[in-house]
Amino acid sequence: MDTRKVIEETGKLGNEIYRLRKQLEKVNKQCLEMMEICPHEIVFKYNDNHPRMLMIDRTYFCPECGKSIKCIKSDQLKETPFKESQIIPLTNLSLFGTSDVYHAIRNEVYENMDLYYDNVTLK
Repeated sequence: MDTRKVIEETGKLGNEIYRLRKQLEKVNKQCLEMMEICPHEIVFKYNDNHPRMLMIDRTYFCPECGKSIKCIKSDQLKETPFKESQIIPLTNLSLFGTSDVYHAIRNEVYENMDLYYDNVTLK
């Protein structure tokens, strides 16, 4: 491949990367807006025992909007948007909080909405 062709192709790829980054920024902004208006009716609590996370007491995840909060002290939850949420503990699990874990939790909730939201009024 000659130099001119390489420059043209890398230019096209650079433009595509720029366009995709702008699109991702827009989607991230929409996600943050949803997290702000979400009622966080149910929240899952789990441990992340990865060595770098030893100072974290618990991690809380809202399957409705995807918001995740790490609490260092057990009483810290009272200071978060999850303070009024129904907490569902994932006991005896040590999860490494990744998008795969969050996706699995969300799928479980969506496939069993009646079970999880039986005592919660969906709006």
